[in-house]
Amino acid sequence: MCSVKLLHSTRDFVVAVKKAGVHSAPLKADDTDSALALIAQDFPQVLTVQGKKEVEGGLVHRIDYDTAGLLLFALNQNFYNHIMACQEDGLFKKGYFARCHHESRCTELLGGFPPLPVSLDFSAHHQACTVESGFRAFGPGRKMVRPITEQSGKFSQRKAQGSKQGSGPVYSTELSITKSDEKSFVVEASITKGYRHQVRCHLAWCCLPIVADPLYNPIIRPSESLFPAPTTSATSTEKSIQQMQFFATSLSFPALHSNETLSFSISPDEI
Repeated sequence: MCSVKLLHSTRDFVVAVKKAGVHSAPLKADDTDSALALIAQDFPQVLTVQGKKEVEGGLVHRIDYDTAGLLLFALNQNFYNHIMACQEDGLFKKGYFARCHHESRCTELLGGFPPLPVSLDFSAHHQACTVESGFRAFGPGRKMVRPITEQSGKFSQRKAQGSKQGSGPVYSTELSITKSDEKSFVVEASITKGYRHQVRCHLAWCCLPIVADPLYNPIIRPSESLFPAPTTSATSTEKSIQQMQFFATSLSFPALHSNETLSFSISPDEI
């Protein structure tokens, strides 16, 4: 499991570290390269859990193909049901680390964003804020998402995911933003209930696209990579030569059999 390594295991769950370039869940039933399939080699009971989809087994949550970091897997149905209830109650917390650019024209260049509901001071050394929105699919093949707020147009609101009426659920991203230099920032983000690309999209909305993000960074600067990129073929595009500077670095949730809160973390350079 070179692309997925074990961090911690109990009778109820496994915490593992996924490398970038690996899918969290199988794309089809016979997929043997996903993080779930690799974990199942040593923990076959993960496949007996009834998850969100039959093919996902005990995979509790996903991180993107281009994202490296922590994943949680349930090894039995009791733990899976427990962690799903924790997530609904906002008790399953996921933390991320990102290296970002400040691009004032980010939303203009990418298109499809409503006005940002928070005000950021890019001259400040450190600041914190919470960004909230619904989401809708966006772009060719619906490969991206865009935020939806009350300031979105009626068409966008009708496309809100999760509601035929267009109201949809609201997703929150807590951001702690530290200035590195004139155009670079380090961001720590945390979420509870998550949506596809949530943090990546919310950062782009804040005009802080992640370094080498192939979907949400309209400008590429290869020399600003914080960590080494994985080896790629000569035919790779410039955007894929760099590793995206976005990492799932922490998980915390209530234990199943006690009142204890369990926490796991890893630094980006350990992934």
